[in-house]
Amino acid sequence: MIGDKLLIEQHHTDRAAEICDLVESRIRPEQRFTLSVAGESGAGKSELAYEVYRLLNERGINAGILQQDDYFVFPPKTNHEMRRRNLEQVGTYEVKLCFLDSNLRSFKRGESPIYKPLVVFDEDRITTEEMEVGDLGVLVAEGTY
Repeated sequence: MIGDKLLIEQHHTDRAAEICDLVESRIRPEQRFTLSVAGESGAGKSELAYEVYRLLNERGINAGILQQDDYFVFPPKTNHEMRRRNLEQVGTYEVKLCFLDSNLRSFKRGESPIYKPLVVFDEDRITTEEMEVGDLGVLVAEGTY
């Protein structure tokens, strides 16, 4: 998401390093690896996912990241208003999880580029982004669901 603000703290970096150790010990050059980071709002999943992405790249493992926030049906401000009008709007059906899953499967099959949604927060709109994933060994997906 364009406009997302991350507050990285040492504990994010420490946990990410532990995850990277595990990933590094399991990854094989001939295969692609997906990693999901999920949790409640405010739990630190965006920060943790970013640090995993950053540290993997620092270690020479090409990694990318997908943010579930880009896969919401409505852009953020509109989605917030929809939730205010009707709490039954909150749930997995407000996110295009099948689209996210499809992008992860395309990556695993070696397809590149993938086409994914991209939220422009300040403009409250969703556009499409072409993401080159051909040289990636790991794709991190993070989000609430």
